[in-house]
Amino acid sequence: HSQAATAGHDPVQDVLYSMAVWLRSHFIIVEIKEYLVHLSSSMGGSGNTSHVTTPLVAGSSSDEANRTGSDSLLNRRSRSIFPAEEAMYQEMLDAKCLTGNISTVALCWKIGLDNPTSVSQNRKLKRCKEWGVRENRFKVIFRVPSPADDWGAP
Repeated sequence: HSQAATAGHDPVQDVLYSMAVWLRSHFIIVEIKEYLVHLSSSMGGSGNTSHVTTPLVAGSSSDEANRTGSDSLLNRRSRSIFPAEEAMYQEMLDAKCLTGNISTVALCWKIGLDNPTSVSQNRKLKRCKEWGVRENRFKVIFRVPSPADDWGAP
């Protein structure tokens, strides 16, 4: 056994590390970041709060009763079912962070989610992303960052 192997030093690990650094420095291995892109109403987004519609039963003997019952159900459901996600979406939209050139890490910093890697903050963002995609408010894209992303920050 060589002295390096007995000291816990692995030459294969050194070679792999050197190869990874070389591949990264020559942009063969690149970083992929996540971005959110707002969908305008012409692209399929609803442009308003989440509405759930309940069809009325036409031709029934108690059409007025059905309409009144459905209206109260619609009124309850027309208010956002996901108020926290709606508020976060509106804040991201107002801050112009849904343009596709602000990474989700930078977005968390911008809207005050101090630590996007913490479990509770990650859940908030995850729920908002799931809601936004489901409601056709924005889509999530993954791409190689450009120098102009995240306000030019490294």
